[in-house]
Amino acid sequence: MLEAVENGHVTFQNDTQDIAKRISAMMHVDVPHEVIILPSGSDTEPIPSAIAQARAERLGSGGIVNIVVAAGEVGSGTAAASGGKHFSKFATDGTL
Repeated sequence: MLEAVENGHVTFQNDTQDIAKRISAMMHVDVPHEVIILPSGSDTEPIPSAIAQARAERLGSGGIVNIVVAAGEVGSGTAAASGGKHFSKFATDGTL
């Protein structure tokens, strides 16, 4: 797959769209939704959660489901951050 991107046979955007479609198909999702693909980490996890929550509210949905793939491979605070919880012993201003 990376070789195809490097050779210009497929673009990164097309490749990520393909991955999103395959994720939806594997999960048999049959309701309006979006798959958001980000690199990983505790700091990026709140972003898709906030987007999903806002869209769910706009659609009148009862809530969202956030699946952290390969949780053992990402930051230790990712699981907490994916649920909208604080994930560090430090506050954003650096204090304890």
